[in-house]
Amino acid sequence: MPYDEHKEPISPAYVNRYGNEAVITSYNDATIVTDRSLSGWYLDWSYAHQKTLAFYYDGDTDHLPDAIMSYRPNWSSSTLSTDGAYSSISDKTIYLNIAIPSNIASNIVLWTTKVMNQAFWSTYIYTYENSNLPQTWITTTRDLTWEDWWLWTTYFRKGTKYVKILVMPYYGESSGYDLDLLFKDIVFEKLP
Repeated sequence: MPYDEHKEPISPAYVNRYGNEAVITSYNDATIVTDRSLSGWYLDWSYAHQKTLAFYYDGDTDHLPDAIMSYRPNWSSSTLSTDGAYSSISDKTIYLNIAIPSNIASNIVLWTTKVMNQAFWSTYIYTYENSNLPQTWITTTRDLTWEDWWLWTTYFRKGTKYVKILVMPYYGESSGYDLDLLFKDIVFEKLP
């Protein structure tokens, strides 16, 4: 499980990005207006968990966002326009479902702070998987030596500084059989 420099878990919403970034030029309880047209963002009919907003107070989007704003009153798979941090977008305007929380609004610097559409898409925290169920003893290894945006099984999430090892044997297995997982000489090691 990936953790940042403060040993806080890195949520999928912090690394799952959609569309372009935009500088906030003004905002109120109902809208955020940006410096450019918004493209590639999830639209009003999208799932609530896909309509999450990320704020980068200093305007630098090369690091994890400073804050995430989401709103899922019904359920994360809801496609109601009233679910999600925003209901819709139009050109340079984001139409909000809820007001920006004061702890976020107080840190926004107009013409500097950037906003992005990010999502709680895929809640899995693990970064390595072997979904092939072996029938005999196997040796499996994977070296994860870099980090990037999104949730792939070939690298750590952006901003990963610490990890916890989690073994989830037969996660999602639906064969109907009672299965046993046996470990022999299991080794986890830190690479230089």
